[in-house]
Amino acid sequence: LYNWKKIDKNNWPIEIIPRLNDFKSEASDLGEYFFQDMFVAKKILKKNPEKHIDIGSRIDGFVGHLACFREVEVFDIRKLNLKIKNVKFNRLDITEKNHKFANYSDSLSCLHTLEHIGLGRYGDKINPDGWRTGLENMSVFLKKSGILWLSVPIGIQNIKFNSHRIFDPNTIVVEAKKYGLTLEEFYYYYPLSNKIIQSQNFQNDFIKISKQKYCLGIYYFKKNIP
Repeated sequence: LYNWKKIDKNNWPIEIIPRLNDFKSEASDLGEYFFQDMFVAKKILKKNPEKHIDIGSRIDGFVGHLACFREVEVFDIRKLNLKIKNVKFNRLDITEKNHKFANYSDSLSCLHTLEHIGLGRYGDKINPDGWRTGLENMSVFLKKSGILWLSVPIGIQNIKFNSHRIFDPNTIVVEAKKYGLTLEEFYYYYPLSNKIIQSQNFQNDFIKISKQKYCLGIYYFKKNIP
């Protein structure tokens, strides 16, 4: 500050707010949300579905990416008071039946959301099976041959109450199959790896990941029933 005052001729008022370690930081601290949001947005851009809807993903990340190049309809239990171009917002609890949206879309995304449903963190009702009901209703929203991009924490299966669940990677596939969703592709991301890896053998990778503390799984499902 002493050196600043010696050379500053503008005499602006100064408020001292020390920032002593920022010079050591990188230009940005990019984590799994950044990489998954970019990755799935590019996949949807390439697929170019007729109507894409999203359940609970980050507005300031994934949804924002989509809204740059297409319309996206968002469903979330929380409020959104802002009007955003290319974003149509619906306040909705995905665990409640809503036949209005049956066979509603040919493309749906739900990134880092399913693991929270039923834990009460975002004002939802406490429900140990909330994630199952949510996944079932996502299938109801999809038309036949519609696609679902779903990401959740995977690894040693447990609950971090009331923050989130970590799923055994095969748990998601077994449950999704009950609702007519078939796994077409699977990708995974380890913290700090900065790389999303496509699985070449689902079961081998599921066994390996199920013994890990934490990993991010990105599932690409197709609905095979009406």
